[in-house]
Order: sequence, then structure tokens, then C-alpha cells
Amino acid sequence: MASIDNASLTLDGLFKWMNNFTDTTLDGWIKSNKGVADAFGVSLEAYEGGQSLTATNGLNESLKQAAQDDPRMGDFYKHLIGNWVADGGHIFGNFALATPNSKYGYWGALQSIDQASSVKYSAVLSMIGGAAAPATSAGTGATTAAASAAASAPEVYAAVAVATPAGYAMVGSSGFGERRRGDEDWWN
Repeated sequence: MASIDNASLTLDGLFKWMNNFTDTTLDGWIKSNKGVADAFGVSLEAYEGGQSLTATNGLNESLKQAAQDDPRMGDFYKHLIGNWVADGGHIFGNFALATPNSKYGYWGALQSIDQASSVKYSAVLSMIGGAAAPATSAGTGATTAAASAAASAPEVYAAVAVATPAGYAMVGSSGFGERRRGDEDWWN
């Protein structure tokens, strides 16, 4: 990313770079690691998957933060997970369910455990078994049939684990004290 992370970077340029990186460099890494997994007879699992933008170099923090809520970020997550599945990946473990944005990273599918949704969260949920993202009835908070189906997914990993065509998509992380409320861990 260093080659584009300068004063002339735009959101268009950032998303173009992210998708190109996914289609070239990352795609090669996935295929290479799938070959190793196949040689050992194990499935290929993604741990802490997702975009990894940071601004620790002091460059383009506001632009990278704006990218988190841009609809193209949702498209990027669908593209990333779609490539993972197409290249033979099994579990896609997204990192993380909820973390606030900072220059150190924009990791969370949500910025807070109290946030109702986001473009990243909706995109990850939309990749579950090819189904549309779960929704709630307007203004009532009552879950729809899609949300109920997602809640009864075959496996639970921290917050959400659900089936995809090639395996499972996970939203969340387990055992990391990354979000706290008072003296209690947020997941308690």
C-alpha cells in the first residue's frame, strides 16, 4: 500500500488498489496455501480476515476512515470473501465483530457492539450461504425469518458463525479483550 499512500490518494484510488491487491497478490497467496492444505489433507481456514487499512504512518487517516462507511467497502468485503470461497477457502474468520476505528486499524465489522449495522457487517452477513443479510421489521426490532435462520446456524464462533457455499463465515472473535464496558468484558 505504501506505493499509493500519499497526498494524492482518493477513495477511488484506494478501492481500486484494494480490489487489485485481492485479485493478484492475495489470490496467489490463497491458492498457494490451498495447495499446502490439500497436500496435508486439511481445510484452509482464514483467521482474522478482512481489510487491514491503518494510518499509523500519519497518512490519509480521514480518507481510510471514510472508506469504512463507503458502500464500496461492502462490495470489497463481498469480493474478498467471494475470492476466498472460489479459491477453495473453508472458514472465513472475519476480524473482528466490534472495535472502534482508530489510526491503528478499522478492524470491526461494527464500531461498537451496540451499532445496529454497517456496510461491512451487512456485506459479511450477505455472504452467508448466498442468502440476503438478515433484517429486522421496520421500527419494531423484530427479526425476520432470515435473521432467525442465521441465528440457528450449525456452529457458533464467538458472536456469529454461519454456513457459506464452501464452509462457514464468522463474524466476531473469541477470547480477546478488545472491547470492554466498565470492569466487565463486553461479551459477558
